[in-house]
Amino acid sequence: MKLRFLSWNVRGANDSSKRKVMKAMIRSQRVDLFCLQETKIQAMSEGLVRSLGIGRFLDWGTLDAHGSAGGLLICWDKRTLEVIEMEVGNFSISCRLRNVEDGLVWMFTGVYGPFFREEREWIWEEIGAIRGIWDDPWCLRGDFNVILSLRERSNQGRLTSAMRRFAQVVDVLKLIDLPLQGGVLTWSGGRNNQAWARLDRFLVTQSWLDHFNEGVEVRGRANVRLATKMKELKQKIKVWNREVFGRLEANKNSALQQVEFWDGVEKEPGWRADIEGLHLNRLNSREAEVLEMPFTEEEIYAVLMDMNDDKALGSDGFIVAFWQSSWELVKEEIMHLFREFYDQRSFAKTLGWNNHTFSNLKGVGPHLNGLVSKTIEQ
Repeated sequence: MKLRFLSWNVRGANDSSKRKVMKAMIRSQRVDLFCLQETKIQAMSEGLVRSLGIGRFLDWGTLDAHGSAGGLLICWDKRTLEVIEMEVGNFSISCRLRNVEDGLVWMFTGVYGPFFREEREWIWEEIGAIRGIWDDPWCLRGDFNVILSLRERSNQGRLTSAMRRFAQVVDVLKLIDLPLQGGVLTWSGGRNNQAWARLDRFLVTQSWLDHFNEGVEVRGRANVRLATKMKELKQKIKVWNREVFGRLEANKNSALQQVEFWDGVEKEPGWRADIEGLHLNRLNSREAEVLEMPFTEEEIYAVLMDMNDDKALGSDGFIVAFWQSSWELVKEEIMHLFREFYDQRSFAKTLGWNNHTFSNLKGVGPHLNGLVSKTIEQ
């Protein structure tokens, strides 16, 4: 059985003119089920839903927004889908559905993930709880407000604990991330829309894919700038094809000669390095998270008390004993220093310190150099 789904982060559905655009899209796609994220509507009404073009054959469920943030709306065609059960959480709506045509029972979860890090664990708990009470083929769709890998945003930065946690949830629940067609990056923002990321996705189980694998097509939003770049790329590929692949036979012969050469090198007798059997220590996920946690007052105090009391930390002449005996007087300033270092990954130039990062502390200036270095070492 082939079904048509529509999932859309509308970024607000209060405006009547915007709802007209939604209505036109929903009708043109003739979907069996659609999910709207970030409706920003605190109390969804029958009138608002009907203004989206919902006919007498469609039913709906909603998760109201918190203030002006969030909100979900799921609608389905009763002629093709029957809702058996529905669970509404803080950031998701889950439906247990039955196909009218073939009787297949499966699950759909619409998600609008929280933006704040401390709330993200709630959505993972909601998703895990749904899997705990239902065990049918499963499809999740929505805006998770977190990426899975660095290549899913324009400013790649570094791997975060939120990304690792998301990947862990996908792995534990045995979910498959369906690729998008028509645009990999689904969100843009920041100054002049220069920041890009893939926050929207379809996640499915293998059992769901087994039933709906015929004609699976997942489309994303393609930006005008991206489309323009692709047109330019097309012209460059034509030139590349003409100038490079025009000498295909010569390139092929050259490549074969290189393969033969390296095959001969590999067959030559001699000593080869072999690391088979080596067991290299690796950090587990908990240890990796601990490395990213800020220093506590207890840790800093313990390191300070453990240092040689007649040793000077820098050129200012204050020995360790001074800082040990004056801890209650200076600890607020020291804790503020460490918090600033944790937030900014660098030290203020006014302290006379070089702007080195967390991973390179050789340039730390005279004041408290030993304490900072010793704390990080511990």
